[in-house]
Parts: sequence; structure tokens; C-alpha cells
Amino acid sequence: MSKYIYEVKMQVPRRVYEEYLSWLKQHVTEMLELPVFTKAEIQLELSDHQDYESLRCFYEYEEAEDLKVYLEKYAPQMRGQLKEEIKNQINFQSSNYKRLG
Repeated sequence: MSKYIYEVKMQVPRRVYEEYLSWLKQHVTEMLELPVFTKAEIQLELSDHQDYESLRCFYEYEEAEDLKVYLEKYAPQMRGQLKEEIKNQINFQSSNYKRLG
């Protein structure tokens, strides 16, 4: 089990959800090819909201320094792969966690 989790929350308008989800699945595969993350999972939050879907992506990593490496070295390129017209419609939030025990 990895020591740390990097979580990205996304509120995605329904009008671009299918296209975004398709992109996100490929993106997660590419993220796991980086020498940073050991595991990833996408989850859809159950909601009755009419206008958007809420997704969460959890990336696991081993050392605290790994996330810093990702953010400085890889994040600009990885984040730049999404079309601007879709990216501008999505609300992103991120958090970092350390597993206890």
C-alpha cells in the first residue's frame, strides 16, 4: 500500500462529460507511466445534480518528494494535453493525504 494519495476532484458539465471521461481514462494510463505514481483510480460521485457530474481521481505515491517532482517536472505537460475549451468548463480541486498506520 502506498504511503500518500494525491486526489483531484472534478465537476464536469454533462455536455462535455463523455468526451472528458474518455480523455481522463487515457490520461490516467499516461500518469501511471510516469516514475511517480504507483496506482490510480477514478470514481464517479453519486449525485442527482442536473448540470454536472462529479469525478474524483486518486493517485497513489510512495514518498512525499514524489508529488513535488510531479508538480514541477510533469504536471505542466500532462495538464496541457486537455483541450482548452473543455478544461475551461471544469472545476478542479486537489488535495494530498498521508496514510496513517
